[in-house]
This record gives sequence, C-alpha cells and structure tokens, in this order.
Amino acid sequence: MNFAGWGGSAQDYNNNDRQAYVRPSRRAWLRYSLKGCRGSTLLGMNDEVDRLTEALAARYRIDREIGAGGMATVYLAHDLRHGREVAIKVLRPDVAGQLGADRFLREIAVTASLDHPNVLPLLDSGDADGLLYYVMPFVRGESLRDRIARERQLPVGDAVQITRDISEALTHAHARGVVHRDVKPDNILLSGNHARVADFGIARALTEARGNTMTATGAVVGSPAYMSPEQAAGERDLDGRSDVYAVACVLYEMLAGQPPFSGPTQESLMRQHLVAPPPDVTQLRPLVPRHVTAALTRALAKSPADRFQSPVQFADALQLERPASFTPLGSRHVRILAIGGVLMVITAIATVAIRNRTASPTASERPLVVVLPFRNIGAAEDEYFADGLTEEITSRLTTISAIGTISRTTALSYKGSTKPLRQIARELGAAYILEGTVRTERLPNGTGQVRVTPELVRAESDTPLWTDRFTAGLAPGELFTVQAQIAERVASAFNVTLLERERRAIRRTETENSEAHTAYLLGRFHLAKATEAGLVEAIATFQRAVASDSMYARAYVGLADAYGSAPFFPGSPLPTSEAYARAATAARRAIALDSTLADAHASLGAVLANAERNWQGAEREYDAALRLDPGNAGARSGRSALLLRLHRYREAVVDAETAVQLEPASAGLRAAYAVALTYVGRLDDAVAAQQVALTLRPDFFVARVWLAEIAAIRGDLHAMGRELTKLSLAPVGRAMMAMGTDASSRRAVVQAIKGIKSPNAGLDAARQGWLFAVIGETGLALDAFEAATQGGSGISALQFPSVQRALGKLPRYQALVRNAGLPL
Repeated sequence: MNFAGWGGSAQDYNNNDRQAYVRPSRRAWLRYSLKGCRGSTLLGMNDEVDRLTEALAARYRIDREIGAGGMATVYLAHDLRHGREVAIKVLRPDVAGQLGADRFLREIAVTASLDHPNVLPLLDSGDADGLLYYVMPFVRGESLRDRIARERQLPVGDAVQITRDISEALTHAHARGVVHRDVKPDNILLSGNHARVADFGIARALTEARGNTMTATGAVVGSPAYMSPEQAAGERDLDGRSDVYAVACVLYEMLAGQPPFSGPTQESLMRQHLVAPPPDVTQLRPLVPRHVTAALTRALAKSPADRFQSPVQFADALQLERPASFTPLGSRHVRILAIGGVLMVITAIATVAIRNRTASPTASERPLVVVLPFRNIGAAEDEYFADGLTEEITSRLTTISAIGTISRTTALSYKGSTKPLRQIARELGAAYILEGTVRTERLPNGTGQVRVTPELVRAESDTPLWTDRFTAGLAPGELFTVQAQIAERVASAFNVTLLERERRAIRRTETENSEAHTAYLLGRFHLAKATEAGLVEAIATFQRAVASDSMYARAYVGLADAYGSAPFFPGSPLPTSEAYARAATAARRAIALDSTLADAHASLGAVLANAERNWQGAEREYDAALRLDPGNAGARSGRSALLLRLHRYREAVVDAETAVQLEPASAGLRAAYAVALTYVGRLDDAVAAQQVALTLRPDFFVARVWLAEIAAIRGDLHAMGRELTKLSLAPVGRAMMAMGTDASSRRAVVQAIKGIKSPNAGLDAARQGWLFAVIGETGLALDAFEAATQGGSGISALQFPSVQRALGKLPRYQALVRNAGLPL
C-alpha cells in the first residue's frame, strides 16, 4: 500500500553483569587483593563496600568482591541468619538512578514468585543506604560462559540438555508473565548435572525505566550478541518468543564456539539480528544432527510468529529420538546399505553434473555472492556512473541460475562502509564478495574511457579468487561487453557452465547511444534518493535518455517509475492524473520494446492499480513480472499492496514477507511488510517491522506515518501525535498531543489539520480525511476524502484500518469506496 510522501519531504560489548560470582576468577582475586592501591576508582569501590557492610551488618557479613560488570558489582557474603554463603548483587549508582528504588523493588520482587529447580531463586532484596541490591544463593560450580571459554564447543548431548534446563526454567517464568530479556551464557549457572537461570527482572526493569533498549550511559539493556530482532528494534512489549531467540543464540554458541553473529560494535550486532539470515551451524560444526540445525534455524527466525511459540517446544524439537521402527542391523543389512550408499553417491555425482548443464541448483548448493557498490576513484561527479555499472553487473549475474546474488538494494546499503569484508558477508549470509573500482576519464568532446577493476573474494578467509582489469570506451556497447565479461569470469571462477539462454541474457546490449545510457544511469541515481528534488532530476534525465534513444526499453521503465511515484510526494511536479497517464504510457512503451523486462510489467501493474483501478489487469502484470523474475522484490511488494486493497490480507502478508526476505536491508519493503501485518491484526509485529525500517533509514517518513496509524488503531492519540511531530505534520502532532476533552483543544486540532498545505492538493485532502476520521470529525473526513478521490488521490487512505473503523458503516463512505472501484 503506497503512501510515500505522507509525512514529509561481538558479543555482549558492555559485558553487562558478568556472572563472575559463580566461581571467582584469578582476575577477580587479583582485583580484590589490590583494592586501595590503584587510585580513586577503587577508593570509591571501598566506599561502596563500607556502606554496604554497615547497612547490612545485621543480616550479612560481606566477605569480598567476586565480580563486576556494566550493571552491577557482586559480593560473596555470609547469611548470618541461615548460616549459608550467598551472592549479593549491588547495582551501579548510574543504573540504580535510572531505575529508582520503587521500580527496582517492584520488578525484582516478581522473581520471588518463581519456584523451579532450574531458576536461581531470589532470597532477598532492598535498598541499603541508597545501594539497590538483591541476594541469590552462591552456586559452587561455574557459569556456562566459563565452560564455553574452557571447552569452546560442547558435546551435542550436553548442549541439548543444558538447553532443556534453560527452556524449562523460562517456560515456568513465562507462564507467570515473566520474560527474562537477557538470556546469555553468563546468566546460566552450572552445578552438578543441571543448569540454572539467574537474573530475572533486571532487564525488564531497565526497559520500563528507559522506554527503549539504551540506558543513559549507553549500555544496552540486554546483551547484543543474544538479542532478539524485536528487542534490537526497541520493542518494549516483548513476549516469551524473544527468550526463545536468545536461547537459540546460546545453543548456537555452545555448538559452534561463537555466537551466531559477531562484530566490532553494538550497532553492527543489532543490525545483523535485524536483517542477516541465521547462519548454518554446520559450517563450523559439520556433525551437528540435521534435526538440531533445523530447530536452530526456526528458533532464530526474524519474526516471532515463525519461531517456536515456547522454549519447551524448542527443547522438544532438539531431543534425539530413536524411530519406533528401529531394529538392529545384521551384517547382511549392513552390506546392502553399504552397496546402496555407494550407488547413492554415484547417483548424486551424476545428478549434480547434469544439473550444472540443464537445471538450476537449489539455493543451498549455489555460491551466494554480494556485489558491493564499486568504488568511484575518478571525479566526484562520476559517482552515479560507478553505481550504475555496479547495478548493471549485478543484474547480469542474477540471470545465472547456478549463482545466488544478494539484491542490489541490500548491497547498496553498504556503500562507503568501512566494515571488513568478512563481517559484511556474515551480516548478509554470503560466502563471496565481488567488489571493485571504477575510474572514468572523459574528454571535452564527450568521448573517453572507463577502467573497471573487479575482484572476487572468498569472504571468510579474505582470499581473492579472481581479479582483473578491464578498459573500455564510454560507448554503451563496449560497457555492456565489459559487464558481460565480468559476469562470465565470475561464473568461470565457480566452474559454472552457462546455459545458452543465460549467455544471451548476459551479453544483451540495450542501447548503443552513449548519451541515453549515461542519462539512464544518472536518472536511477537521482530516483534512488527518494526526495522531491531527486524525483524532478530523475524525470528530466530519463526524458533525455528516451529522447536520445527511443528504443531504449529500460529507460522507459525508469521514466514510468519516476512518474508513478510523483503523486505520493507533497511537492509533486505534476498533477496526479497527468503523472499517472505519463507513467502508463512509459510502462506500456517499455513492454512493447522488450516484453521480457520484469520491472516494466511491475511498473505497469502499479499504474493500473493506483490510477486506473484495474485490479485484474494490475494482478496480471505483477504475475507476469514474477514469472520473468521470481526474485523481484519490488514486484512482490507491489502485488502485496494490491492484494491488501482487494481484502486478500493473508496472501498480501506472504508476498510482503517474501519481498523482505529477498531484500532484508530495504527500509521501503520493511515498511510495506508492516502495513500488511497491520491488516491481519499483528500490530506488535508491525511496529517491530517499522522500527527495523527506521533502524535502516532513521529519516524514513513512511515508517513514521504508519506508526502513527498503528497508534490511531490502538486509540492512543498522544502516541499518534508524537509520531506526527517528527514529520511535516508536526503542527497537527503537537495539537493532537495537547488535545483534551475541552472543545477549545479539539478546535485547535481541527484548525491544524485544515492548515495542511502543499503543492499536491489531492494528497493534502487524503491526509486531512485520515486525520479527521481518527479524531471523530466524520463530516469533515468525508468532505476531504471526496475531494481527494475526485483528484485521483486518497485511495490508500480510504482503506486505512483507522478510517474503516471510523467511517465504514456510513453510506456516504461506502459510496466513496464504490466510486473508487474498491471492494467493500
């Protein structure tokens, strides 16, 4: 559902609460024995010890410090009343200040209700002379962190059993409404043959205090290496499925010797949890059983709905079970199986050989390549040229069925990144990276040459597989030849034999006109900016491209995309009806010139839906695009928006989710996915998806608009106003946040909505209709929507859930919907 423009023009880096109190390390002993000898920091520590000792003297004898981290200091103490050793955890002053004593005591008390053998119980808590503390048993054993550090990779059976213990503890807590939020090896204590989970309550308390994932001092609430995507996105209302994800990260580390994701910064880690596909543990531990890897993959799903719905379900899926039909094998059976095994191997080898000649390999068998934006080392004004060449090389590689390619949009998000190649590959789940440089040299007469130096690298070892240098003139034919040569050399590096149709696609020449090709590349560069100024430049340069070569099909696709997006910008350079008419003409011209261009069919599908209300025709075009290019994320997302209008909500969610899987780093596709989730009532997941979009693009106004819509659906006008204040609708947002039950504040909101004004009158009317409907001004809302639909705008807004709820039963609204050609 397109409403662009609605709002405006390493594991645990904090080492939070390291559980050294399980068994004092040599470092802890050394730190303790050197107290008082290293300056003011330790003097402050001594002051804390003195205050704690004095305040708790009647109940506990403080023996020594046994651990310290980003959140707290841990002391070994003796419980005088019960004659036992305990661990007293004292929050750091800055953390305690954020919480406040009342909130701390309230949240930590929740832990006292947990009574399970695998939960480390809370014995006591309180405020000791301003020091917030809680008391747990002192466990003589080690933490899971200690064992992983010692053994690196645990036996599969031990790892599964530990996961079972953790899962049972968490399931017990979840049944009582307690979500841990900070499951990590440091919080898992091992004693005898059992694992016990510690530190329930603190992460929730901090989240409630701060309202997001960051504390005032920059410490993350939760541990980035084990943080679920929804927690990384800043969601506060987490459920047990977030803990399922964290347990899966812990199990992965027990098996592989390292967490599933790693990186030099918190931001890098959280980004990977948000967008990177879960890694295959067998890459580091080949003998992990298949059912264990399958369970891990499901538990590490980005969407909570795709995971196991409880930790114990995850644990059940990990159990090694003997099939009921199992019988011991005699020697004759073994010989038969051995012979059969040899035949299977021979058959498999033959099958692979045939597949390389005649069919596409499965995704798991294909080398996966990400083409990073080639670096421009020429004049700054040639930046667009390097970007364009990268896009066209990627496009040619995608025609090779035996090679998997990361989407162009996702790869473009790493433009200018200083991250190591190994890290980028891990974040994207790719094994290989194609990068390079482009130097363009232009002469005054318009001729010149370009030097392209590509390099194919095995990411994990940073080993070059192939590199070369190509020089070509600026004539498109020569440039397309170089692009084809690069694609063919990549295929050769993987020993892939190209099919004849693939070779033809790689070597295609789309234009021989240098000016047309240059203008097309520049148009794509401007359109990718997603700004009104960029849109105006894109239209002008695409027009130059088709004027220079009226047979250049792909340039017409660019022109159709630019015109088709114009009505969704407040500062649209064209009236809505004219923009759509021009978009339709350009898309149909592109298809007439080259009916194999998937993007041309997708562009026409968008025009048929947005301008002509031809739903069947639009669906046919989207289907045609996806037949030509099943991996076309834009076509998937476009069809999802169409299906939403037709009330085929569940189909729409499938398409939107597929689009996100194809291009996980696209803020636009994430936002569209959130819209689809909203229509099936998955509001929490929709908010999480929009938060991911904002993580990818902090200034992405589309995500803000829909967060405001979700707030409206929930009846939270204050939250809606807060989102609107971050957009060009800020005056409305401020008035809405100040609105009470009195008539004057309501009039202020009405006046602010009436004051919305931009060059795009139709879009203004649609926005006014939406906002009037939300605040209950039904007459004004219907007037506004009538003006919007007469101007060719506002179709999407008519179907916003908040609008349907406010106006859906009114005959006049129903007439407007019918006149727009929409189903009721």
